[in-house]
Amino acid sequence: MLESIYPVSFIIALAGILIWSSWSENKSVATFGRILLLTGMVSWISSIVLSTTEWDDKLWIIARDLMVIGMGSTLAMWTRSNRMVNLLLLMSIGFFLKMSYIPILENTFRTVEDHLDPKGEWLVEINAEKLTEARLAFSEKGVTLLSPFDPADADITDLDDIYTVDLPNTWSIADRLDLRTYLTSEDLVAWIEENEVIEVSDRTMSLTNDPDIDKLWSFKTFDVTSLYQVLNSPLVRPKKQALVAILDTGVDSKHEDLAANYVSTNNKYDRDVKGHGTHCAGILGAVSNNKVGIASFAPDQGFFQITSIKVLSDLGFGSQGTTIKGMIEAADLGADVISMSLGAPSTDERQRAYGEAVKYCLDKGTIVVVAGGNSSTNAIHYSPANTPGVIAVAAIDENHNKAHFSNTMEDIRYAVAAPGKDIYSTYPGDKYKNLSGTSMATPYVASLVAIMKSISPDITVSQVHTILDGTGIPTNDTKLTGKIIQPAEAVRALLD
Repeated sequence: MLESIYPVSFIIALAGILIWSSWSENKSVATFGRILLLTGMVSWISSIVLSTTEWDDKLWIIARDLMVIGMGSTLAMWTRSNRMVNLLLLMSIGFFLKMSYIPILENTFRTVEDHLDPKGEWLVEINAEKLTEARLAFSEKGVTLLSPFDPADADITDLDDIYTVDLPNTWSIADRLDLRTYLTSEDLVAWIEENEVIEVSDRTMSLTNDPDIDKLWSFKTFDVTSLYQVLNSPLVRPKKQALVAILDTGVDSKHEDLAANYVSTNNKYDRDVKGHGTHCAGILGAVSNNKVGIASFAPDQGFFQITSIKVLSDLGFGSQGTTIKGMIEAADLGADVISMSLGAPSTDERQRAYGEAVKYCLDKGTIVVVAGGNSSTNAIHYSPANTPGVIAVAAIDENHNKAHFSNTMEDIRYAVAAPGKDIYSTYPGDKYKNLSGTSMATPYVASLVAIMKSISPDITVSQVHTILDGTGIPTNDTKLTGKIIQPAEAVRALLD
């Protein structure tokens, strides 16, 4: 509730004071502005006071917002004598809100209250020569230090040197900042980053005997008819049956349209209360030509199998730490592809832990495909999409426009696009439903990468993206999305 009341009330208050400051000489307009200001301010301050955030944090939020309101009012008063300049100022403030401040408002309480994992709120790399001193410092402050990662091949990674730090639930932002300052000033840690909570990224023709194939509008965009023709050619022979690990809320392994393509690696991952993981699994690897439900890119089971590693709770939440543990587990299992339809806004300039995890996966021959995010902002500020070495996926609609919710990919090195709006797929309990999000676009790409890995097991992520980009087709916003993958052409290019 706060997530909607708080930003809306702030915008109403800001609009009120801008109107009042800009048109103070017009009594009726100024009165309207004052009413807006009063209404917005009462709702704004109430939403902050009633939040469960610590008072230190509430005061910081209030000071930040009042500074923005005060600056807007001052600039409006300075420019009210020149209507053209005043209008340009108001337009600039509106642009600033849309592009920068509204996302901050929307995530304020989630950042403070939800985006930090109470069981491991920081990820740190402790300088080896100061490990004892660091342990003592943490202990004296009542902070628990845990070593969560145990990669099988520790010699090729520093992940086993990364610790999670369990901070007291009563600590404020100021307490956290004080400890960060102390640790870095004493050179006890090489780096610190938040162990951010991540969450699911929700938001044809007759090719097979699957009865719901006509509900897959995406298959027209992908020209799956040509893909099946290529894959059924005698020239195409899988060199291996690739394994795709879906890191999500689990997968309903007994679903009528998934069971034949599914292999279990841990039975606790083979259920899905939320439904998100099962929906992604159907997009990625629904059984084709089984006279049930839908189909996927693979016309038969020879190219790849899917498995599940549950890294998100039944409510759809997890943390950076649980995700990284899942990535390590998938790589150690020999997964050829990891599909991660998850993520969250990044509060750190660099995501070292994700970077180490992705490097570990790539060194083990595992390609990581991730959702670009659904905040309609630059994906460079969204993890793990901004992690070097991943293939990040934007979502498009049926008209090849960027989906309104999809993050933009202009600063992502390995960016591609796929359909992500109103995607029909499997759901727990032998059900099916439509969902939208970059979550839905991601498994399409992971599915194609799995086919490519089955045909050419040693292909690298750089080579994969070169092919996907080189054979892809433009969207109506290609700079912001990357190109739409074209499976048949990608496989043909791989065979050349």
